[in-house]
Amino acid sequence: MNPRRGALGLLVSATVLLTGCSGSASSPGGSASPATPALSAAATTASTPASMAASTAASMAASSAAQAAPSDSGYPAVTADQATRIGAEVTAALGAVTSRRSLAAAAGRVSGPMAEQLGARLRIAGARKSTVAVTCPDLVGVVVLAPPAGPWPRTVLLAGRPRAALADATAPLVCVLVSPAAAEPYALWGELTLLPGASLPAPVTSGAAPSATATGTGLAMAPADVAARYADLLTRGSASPYVGQFTTDVYRTQLDARLTGDRNRTRGTATVTAVHKGVGTPTVLPTADGGALVLVQLRETYQATVEAGEGSVQADPDLAALAGRSTFSRRIERTAVEVLAFAVPQGAGRPVRLVAAHREDVAATGR
Repeated sequence: MNPRRGALGLLVSATVLLTGCSGSASSPGGSASPATPALSAAATTASTPASMAASTAASMAASSAAQAAPSDSGYPAVTADQATRIGAEVTAALGAVTSRRSLAAAAGRVSGPMAEQLGARLRIAGARKSTVAVTCPDLVGVVVLAPPAGPWPRTVLLAGRPRAALADATAPLVCVLVSPAAAEPYALWGELTLLPGASLPAPVTSGAAPSATATGTGLAMAPADVAARYADLLTRGSASPYVGQFTTDVYRTQLDARLTGDRNRTRGTATVTAVHKGVGTPTVLPTADGGALVLVQLRETYQATVEAGEGSVQADPDLAALAGRSTFSRRIERTAVEVLAFAVPQGAGRPVRLVAAHREDVAATGR
């Protein structure tokens, strides 16, 4: 068996390094959440904290409704002041999680994909004796994106720049807060990074939300189809029949580059595959331009199968922490949770845009 050159350019004996995608790094080897775009959101946000705050105040000033307002009231689900209070409460709960290193310390203030991702961060931190970082919703220059009050579950977005001094601290974040029922508080459901050059479409904030939006009537793509079609595009690339239905985006470009790089590094040693699938029901927020902001969750299953007698595959420290081992002589399977936000335009034949994304490994197994 001949020595082969590994991912870092070091001479190794048929051992290839596979990198994880955990935490909040912004490179393809990190969370696949592109860094340092300008924060913009179609008339509701601006690039400076002062103008962002002014825009928030202007868009929310007409409302003082409580979050339990009747569904036909025409008021936003929460006011700017309420959103600020909710954000502070969620931030405090997440502080308890990081200090106690226990997801239970969140006391119901973390849910959905964020709970799974945070659980993985805690496992990695425990194994590596490192700290746990949670950025949302401790933001500066916050802009509140609140749709009209309606039936539960209700979703509110907080957009801004992270206060924490992390490596990608200048990247605008979108924090997704969800209240599942009238008696249950808002919890952090997901944290996404705004893609370079992307903007969040302004949501409908008053009046009755167009009921047609939920079914996709009048939209370029039915919200229920967005996750499955984009997952197929990530999995099959240019062979997907949906390639023309989405604009090109840096998230997909990064994942394609990572998969190609891993296949090149493991050529002759292992076979690498990645399959993406939609999970759950999309969240649909009608937008002022007649379209919709659609939030979806995907799940990626990534496998590297080592060819018989061809050595082994070595995982990076984060993946090794999740798997409980660092070297794999037969197979490694990693699972990642992806949270994505799409701007779906009004009218047939127009492409759907990915505007924000976050991907994070949550599990790894193998032998």
